[in-house]
Amino acid sequence: MKEIPDINPTDFKGYDIDELRYRRAFALARYEMAKMRMVEEVDSVKDGVSGFGPKGIIGKILRNLSFIDYALIGYRIYSKMRKFRKSRK
Repeated sequence: MKEIPDINPTDFKGYDIDELRYRRAFALARYEMAKMRMVEEVDSVKDGVSGFGPKGIIGKILRNLSFIDYALIGYRIYSKMRKFRKSRK
């Protein structure tokens, strides 16, 4: 395979067909590698940082709550909803 010469604007006559094919293949390979990296990053973000689901932050918090914690959370939500409904009337 030929080495790509340095381009000097004064004596540059253009690329031959082999150099054009090489540059096109090289650009396509770089594009595919960038696309693969982006897909891997999106998958890692989706799997690791998701707040919902059993592996997410909220899933870990909810897994460690006891029955009393759920009752207190329910009571607080109920009392805030009751105050909200009274203020609307």
